[in-house]
Amino acid sequence: MAFAKRHIRVTLIDADTGEPIAETSTPPAELPENFQGYCTLQVGDATWEVAVAEPTMRREYLQTGTLRLQVRKVESVSIPINESLYSLPTRADVIPEVDLEKSKTGLNILEVVEDDWRQIEILSLEVGLQVAQCISNIGEVFNESRNAAGCFTRVHVRSELNQPFPSPALKLKEIAAELQGGSLAAPEVNATAGPVEFQGLSYRNLGGLIKNGFALRTKESLYIYGTTNGVFVTTLGLLRCRTAIRPAQDAHCIAKLMERHKLMLVDWCNRQMISAESAADYICEKVAYQVE
Repeated sequence: MAFAKRHIRVTLIDADTGEPIAETSTPPAELPENFQGYCTLQVGDATWEVAVAEPTMRREYLQTGTLRLQVRKVESVSIPINESLYSLPTRADVIPEVDLEKSKTGLNILEVVEDDWRQIEILSLEVGLQVAQCISNIGEVFNESRNAAGCFTRVHVRSELNQPFPSPALKLKEIAAELQGGSLAAPEVNATAGPVEFQGLSYRNLGGLIKNGFALRTKESLYIYGTTNGVFVTTLGLLRCRTAIRPAQDAHCIAKLMERHKLMLVDWCNRQMISAESAADYICEKVAYQVE
């Protein structure tokens, strides 16, 4: 097959069988800037969920001109017009505003899906009671509003938590300093470099940058993001992601940071409260995953 110049050669592989599905020539503008988090791709009349992308970032597949995607077909389901279904049982009550005057073009940024905002979150132990109540409310959604296909007829909006950090104490530079031992590394720089912050944080498929947002990528490919008030961290989350190796060192550094600042890890969709003592193992097993 002859491919058009400057197009990306995209190979689709069945994620379950390993068999090739199709090969297409696609303009880069029609592909995501990255394949982090949940992502789908339209090919002809079919929609495919991307399980694994090699490489994951646009700047990488622009260099090689090739992109290999392990995918699963998204089966369409007829839904009554008066019935809305949701893939997630909960979402944050507020997402940060976007500064539309700040362009993300040409910047090394981290993009998050709006519904993924703070789904895996680090919070102060001070809000433990509110977290427990919130998890109970999410449990009601699982028990009362989940259909046979695993979708939800309603979501719980997490309004119980006005402030994840009622007594601000954690600074962004402390996160980078703690992770220095795990060596944060910018994707475009030497993999053994020290801590590097992304140049911005944004929502996928939306322009502009999230106000007061920050994002970090660790050497072992964990993604840490959130917002600050200029001095202290006001929200702090982890992005579920694929890593080449078990990120034990970086996960241990995050757990130490949690212990020092009396923090907990909460995986809202899985209704899990995780202590600093158990955080490293949970991050390695549930937040990051590796492909055999």
